[in-house]
Formats: sequence, structure tokens, C-alpha cells
Amino acid sequence: TINFTPKTVLALAPHPDDIELGMGGTLSKLIESGSLVTAVIFSTVDKSLPAGFSGKTSKKEAHSALQCLGVKENEIIFKNYPVREFEYHRQAILEDLVQFSKDL
Repeated sequence: TINFTPKTVLALAPHPDDIELGMGGTLSKLIESGSLVTAVIFSTVDKSLPAGFSGKTSKKEAHSALQCLGVKENEIIFKNYPVREFEYHRQAILEDLVQFSKDL
């Protein structure tokens, strides 16, 4: 049971499907209760996909799943940090987080 409804929610995920699998039900309930949810996925995981798959596929699937939960299309943001290399981009990711905080 959600006892309050935040006006805005920033859902962060390192990879596609982390938000949907990790907190999809909660986000769906928050959206039904009136929250505006912004979802940010930091990597499309291109480098770790099996042969024959592309980051475009995982991005498209994550986009579709988030929209099924009720996240608006313009509130889904994909960054393009290389999977398994976040530590090398720590400062840029931090700057992204600060900017998201300011924007919301």
C-alpha cells in the first residue's frame, strides 16, 4: 500500500529492464495515483548482448514495457554509457544526476 503520492518520481536504472523488473508494480501504482514518473536508463547494453541482438532492440523493448506501466513516452530517457564501464564515466553520470534533480 502506498500511503502518499509523490508529485514526481525519478526512476534510475543502469540497464534496460531493471526498472520494469525491479519496481514495475510500484511505478504503475504511483502513476495510477497521479505521480509523474521519469525513467532514466544509463546504458543500452550493446556490448553485452548476444550475437544477432542490438541495443536498439533492448531499448525498444524497455520503452514499450515502461509505456505499458504508464510512463509517458517523453519521460523515458536513455543515456549511452558503455555497459560495465560506469566507473570510467562517474563524473558525467554524477552531472547527469544533478541535472535531473534540477529539472525535476
